[in-house]
Amino acid sequence: MAEIISFAARALFRILLPTYVRTGVSMNFMIRDAKRLGISFRRSDMLGEIRYFQNWFKFEALTSKLPKDTRVPPHLMSEVNLTRSARYRAFGEATYEHPITGATFTKDVSMYDDTRRNPIGYEEKMIEEIEEDPSQAGWNLVDVRFRVVEHNQGWSY
Repeated sequence: MAEIISFAARALFRILLPTYVRTGVSMNFMIRDAKRLGISFRRSDMLGEIRYFQNWFKFEALTSKLPKDTRVPPHLMSEVNLTRSARYRAFGEATYEHPITGATFTKDVSMYDDTRRNPIGYEEKMIEEIEEDPSQAGWNLVDVRFRVVEHNQGWSY
């Protein structure tokens, strides 16, 4: 039962983290505020989650300035331990449009890959992989914007 509670607490904390990181509050404030909301798990794990999101936003800001036809260099990748056997995990934002109403929505997307690409290459690969997403039946994929790529720590580039 304790693992389920810890897992749920971590999931809730991860929902709050992007807001915390974007506003630039300290790690201690994030942890105190989460505890105030009843979200608590090991401090070392909380610090790891915070650092993960801080790196994510830092590298997203840097890769957004990269020319679209330049391969993402290793120094613009966050080093992580990926859960799948792949060199890279790329993140992006997919935009969908309803053909009748014209309504749009965006969805965060990711993909695993073994090839280091430029932002255009990652966007094209994501489009290939998500174009036939059954959960978005009736909606047309209109755009994918590359955001950031992570490198599997210990793997070659």
